[in-house]
Amino acid sequence: MKEGIAIFGQHPWESGVYAYHTAVRAGPRDYRLYYDCSSAPALGGKRLTCVALSPNGLSWRKPLLGVSSINGSTQNNVVWPRTDTEPGYRQT
Repeated sequence: MKEGIAIFGQHPWESGVYAYHTAVRAGPRDYRLYYDCSSAPALGGKRLTCVALSPNGLSWRKPLLGVSSINGSTQNNVVWPRTDTEPGYRQT
C-alpha cells in the first residue's frame, strides 16, 4: 500500500487542525473519510466536520455538497458546522 498524505487543507474553511479522521467503506467502490478541521479566523475559526470521497481508499476528492453555509456559501464539503450552542461543544 502506498504511504503518504491522504488529504490536506486546500480551502479556507479547512485551514486549521485536522483531527478525528474516520474512514468508512460504504460500498464496493465507495469510501468516505470524515474529519474535523477548523475554519480560518476570518471565517469565524469554527470547528467543522467535513467529508472526502474515494473509489479506492487511496485517492480522495472533496465534493461540494451544498449542505452547510460557511461565510454565505454552501459550495463546500462541510457535513456538520458545529456551533457553540450545541451540547458538548468546546471551541479549541
